[in-house]
Amino acid sequence: MSSLKIITIISLLVNVIPMSSACALTLEQAWNQVEHKNPRIDAGRAGISIARGQQTQAGLLPNPTFTAVQGSVPGLGKYSNNPNASSTYVINQLIETGSKRRNRSTVADAQYQESQAVYQANSAELYSQTVQAFLGVAEAEAKLRLSKRGVGINRQTIKTVTQRLNAGRASTLDLSASEIALSDQRLMEASIQSELISARFALAGLWNGAESEVQTIKLPSHQNMRLHPLSVYLKRLGKNWDLKAAHQSGHVAKAEVQLADSKRYPDVTVGLGFEHFYQNSEPKSHNAAIVELSVPIPIFDRNQGNVVVASENYRKSLDVARYQEQSLRASIVRTYQAAAQARLQLQTLKKSILPQSVNTLKLARYGYEQGRYSYLDLLSAQQKYIDAQMREVSARFQYYRAWYALQILTGSLPQGVHA
Repeated sequence: MSSLKIITIISLLVNVIPMSSACALTLEQAWNQVEHKNPRIDAGRAGISIARGQQTQAGLLPNPTFTAVQGSVPGLGKYSNNPNASSTYVINQLIETGSKRRNRSTVADAQYQESQAVYQANSAELYSQTVQAFLGVAEAEAKLRLSKRGVGINRQTIKTVTQRLNAGRASTLDLSASEIALSDQRLMEASIQSELISARFALAGLWNGAESEVQTIKLPSHQNMRLHPLSVYLKRLGKNWDLKAAHQSGHVAKAEVQLADSKRYPDVTVGLGFEHFYQNSEPKSHNAAIVELSVPIPIFDRNQGNVVVASENYRKSLDVARYQEQSLRASIVRTYQAAAQARLQLQTLKKSILPQSVNTLKLARYGYEQGRYSYLDLLSAQQKYIDAQMREVSARFQYYRAWYALQILTGSLPQGVHA
């Protein structure tokens, strides 16, 4: 076969075989998909644009008003000589007192900052959902690999039992028991396979994608994910985006108190214009300048109710922020303890339990082959080995989840979350 034909066949195989199965999806790639395709991100950005528009609107001066009044309209015929016919034209301008416009702009500026903090808090929450879904797929993949390994171990056991049965050194009861164990392991494999499909749908659904877009997962080694002392995470508590949004809400409430207080002062309306008298008046056809001044008298409404509402909202926002800080501190401690416990379990499993389960299975299989151990001994060692492997997977992903949760709780997020 010529080299040209070989190259052509290889090219066809490359085009036919899907590349997605060979490309592992990283957390950064998954988040990039979510960040660009999840509607919650677009809604958050729209909220910032709305706040920016309100910020612009708050700093604008009130529009002047034009008033035209026709008094004693001159008519026709016998009504054409009305001596009182006149027209009045006035431009009025509202002049805000008590620094209302400045305070209104301060409120809008604080609301704009709040919208950014809320957007970042919502992005952090969405990132947390992405992490959980991503780890759900990765854990299901790890369990599936382990389950397949369990199927292989059970098949090897059946092979060993069959050899001993043919040699007249084992009973059919051992063979039946080993086949039941294999069936149980296959049921577990099918269950995990279903769990994996659901996990892939959940992850791809965050960017409105298809399950086929999530094939294999690439995770960093948990050994490279250092767990700092608890004090380090508690010092970073102020970087939490939910807490930042709560504090910014307090800034908005404080600015609203100042705005409500400034509204106690009445605004002044000044008008300038002229009144035109028609030619049938005395003296004939002349104009007179007009100056108007309008000031509400704050006898009843001094905005006292709104001042109380704004003040109480400010106090409430402070209480909410303090409560949220306490809850966040408790969450950090609780999550840290979960991470530390998972790390301890991993160390114990790696150091003693996993090696011991491997050695026990080898000894039990060899002893069964030599007739020194019963099938129940082999089955027990086999089950302990699989259980130890499953415990390692569970502890490892418990550490992953707690470690990522600590990063999110303390504001240590990917660059894209801060966009």
